[in-house]
Amino acid sequence: MTDSLYKHYVAGRQVNFWAYFPAYYHALYGKNKRDSLSNAYEEIIAYVQSLPNKPKILDIGANSGLVTIPLALLGYDIVAVEPAKINIACLEKALAENDATVVRIVPAALGLREETRTLFVPQAQDNASFDPKIAVANMPDKNHLVAEQVACTTLDRLAQRFLTTSERVFIKIDVQGFEHEVLLGGKNFLSTVPACHILYETDASLPTLPDAANIPQFLTSLGFMQRPWPHKSDCLFVKE
Repeated sequence: MTDSLYKHYVAGRQVNFWAYFPAYYHALYGKNKRDSLSNAYEEIIAYVQSLPNKPKILDIGANSGLVTIPLALLGYDIVAVEPAKINIACLEKALAENDATVVRIVPAALGLREETRTLFVPQAQDNASFDPKIAVANMPDKNHLVAEQVACTTLDRLAQRFLTTSERVFIKIDVQGFEHEVLLGGKNFLSTVPACHILYETDASLPTLPDAANIPQFLTSLGFMQRPWPHKSDCLFVKE
């Protein structure tokens, strides 16, 4: 699945992504689906560029690098967190092809604790999830599912390794239904960081886990405020 080249222009230059799922969605839904994917990522990149002093980037659920690689080429310091083997292979291939060598890849998932968990990877690998029902929710072939054992750590541990509480941070979280676990695992860091922007997925087309509704209250309790975002499938919270 790593031999599908998806070319896109970001900030006036061509970026080569190695990923199976854009072509998969294009064949399944037509051109509009592929274009909407591109537009969503472009809006994230544009938002990050609007922030002062080039924030540190945490791309949690980095997939094949559709956010990581363009931001790396724009000079941002990025930690890309991705547990799925196929996605890591695509990300590494794309980083090499685009000469974006400054990205640090963390081959793990984030959650409540350090442990090993089962990740379910469907036909389009961007839907990989700890919940098999979520993984295949948008897939026509519900039986195409690969189970992988992956390492898990926490956002707090990741912050200890790569961040300081004095720098502005932009965190993108796209982990197919387990965004709340990621955030809970970073409570200490999120309580103390003075400037942080969090964009997390809330895709209404996927089955919703019960604790997803608690995310706004949790972030508000830590000093974050919700800000408008153009897509209903994502939520933006900011602390400044």
